[in-house]
Amino acid sequence: EAARYVADWVVGGSPYLLTCTVDQQVVSPGDTVHLFARLAGSSGPVAATVGADLQEPDGGIAMLTLNDDGLAGDSTAADGTYSGRFVAPSIGGLYRASVTASVSPLGAATITRQREVYFTVDASSDLAIAPGSVTWNPGIPLAGSSAELRAVVRNIGYSAADSADVVFMDTGTGSALRDY
Repeated sequence: EAARYVADWVVGGSPYLLTCTVDQQVVSPGDTVHLFARLAGSSGPVAATVGADLQEPDGGIAMLTLNDDGLAGDSTAADGTYSGRFVAPSIGGLYRASVTASVSPLGAATITRQREVYFTVDASSDLAIAPGSVTWNPGIPLAGSSAELRAVVRNIGYSAADSADVVFMDTGTGSALRDY
């Protein structure tokens, strides 16, 4: 279920309600993330200028314009829901989208407020032995002898495998022979 955050604004006795959501709380690198915002007054949706700053865990910031035109990630034009989409980056961690909506009520100064919504990019590592890369030197060891085992291990995940373990298993008993 999408996270929902609400902020109330009162301007000249008329409340403005800002709702922000993301379609997924946890995504993988490369997934498409949809961000939605809706500004409503006492008589319904309010025309506004809406955008978001996406702050990455490493401090980088990307800007996203949210539209209500039925294009570029917005499903229905002029429905009062401003939408934008972006591809989740490869850096794992908690991301913050600071949504800004600006409205200029008739006869009043422009009102600008922010609301934040969060999501996580799960960029975990996955290690796999490359097919056909396992070799024994000088071949399969005989009883009482030893041989060298070589294999190419590839990281097929999205982050460094700096604390990974390599475990050799006895397929007969299922127990670990040695943990490296």
